[in-house]
Amino acid sequence: KPLKDLVFTEINKIIPLNDKIVGAGIRYQYDWNQQRNLTFSNSNDFWEIVDNTDSTDIYDDNDNLLYGNGAVKGEYNWVNYSNLYWSDPFYQIDINSCQIYEMSDAWQSYSFDPNVININFSQLSWCNIDRLLSEYGQISSCKLKGNFPDHARVKIVFKDLNGALSCDFSDDGFVAKRLPEGYDLMFLVYFKDGDSIKFGTQTITAAEEMTFNDENLKTLTNMDALVEEIEKIVD
Repeated sequence: KPLKDLVFTEINKIIPLNDKIVGAGIRYQYDWNQQRNLTFSNSNDFWEIVDNTDSTDIYDDNDNLLYGNGAVKGEYNWVNYSNLYWSDPFYQIDINSCQIYEMSDAWQSYSFDPNVININFSQLSWCNIDRLLSEYGQISSCKLKGNFPDHARVKIVFKDLNGALSCDFSDDGFVAKRLPEGYDLMFLVYFKDGDSIKFGTQTITAAEEMTFNDENLKTLTNMDALVEEIEKIVD
């Protein structure tokens, strides 16, 4: 209950979600095949825990499952799934990255980190690049290096697809899991820099190792200026 209260207190800080009925799934992932998930909604006390950290297959039927209503543990199929899972919207909270991801076509994310700039994109939602990967070929674990902090937001904009992909921070740069080989990508970077904001874009040909030029970063005074710059990209 304390964890659930904390989660929905934070989610309620996101302006579009004030006092809305939402569902949340907290994930702790060891790797792609091993993870723990705790799922609940703010509309009732139903919950579910899935633990397959002792398995080699994320879809293993032998996962450890727990269901309940408040403090009462339930039996299999006892939980009201329509209430537990299909709240609109549904969010996934990643403990490792301390971020909330909206599980929808928009695929927005919200970070608990006070240094991170949280912006909801209405025109640059998540996009599927499978067609480009089939046409150009695929490069995996592509890294972008640059003179910006780990709390920076780094997005790859695909204007023709009216969407974008986010890069996740790693020890040696920001990483995109897969990109179309040799394709010209527009990188969008922005982050807090003291009382100001740094913003920049650069077109880079997809490769395993890429570098963002510092000269493409400019200083903005406030969030309104950042929004204006981002809007120019999609106009």
